[in-house]
Amino acid sequence: MRKQPERLFQPGTIAVIGGTMRESSPAFPFLKNLLDKGYGGQIIPVNPKHRQVGELTCYSAIAKVPVKVDLAIVATPDYAVLKVVEECGRAGVGGLIVASSPGENLTQKEANREAISQLARRYGMRLLGLRAWA
Repeated sequence: MRKQPERLFQPGTIAVIGGTMRESSPAFPFLKNLLDKGYGGQIIPVNPKHRQVGELTCYSAIAKVPVKVDLAIVATPDYAVLKVVEECGRAGVGGLIVASSPGENLTQKEANREAISQLARRYGMRLLGLRAWA
């Protein structure tokens, strides 16, 4: 198994949760850049609304991905973030980049940030992206 920092900074497998080729989607720029810039690892879109995203097989949930995911980019609607982070933990994802909106007001942002941090700690996942929420 790859070491935690490697799984985060040199991932062999990246899941883009919320992945779609719809340009207005928050996940689109992540997926497009991974594809366009020649990322050498495996790219796995996860979206319950699709079976295929471009040339890639799309899975309805992270738990259904048949390989170990080193890094998950969470680009889902804000109401789904906590559930998705929990699912990533249960699936053994090594690291997370949370690219979704944390909530509408400062109190909600702080509560969601703390909940995400707790889930990441509980499941031993490395986490990037929450400081920008403050």
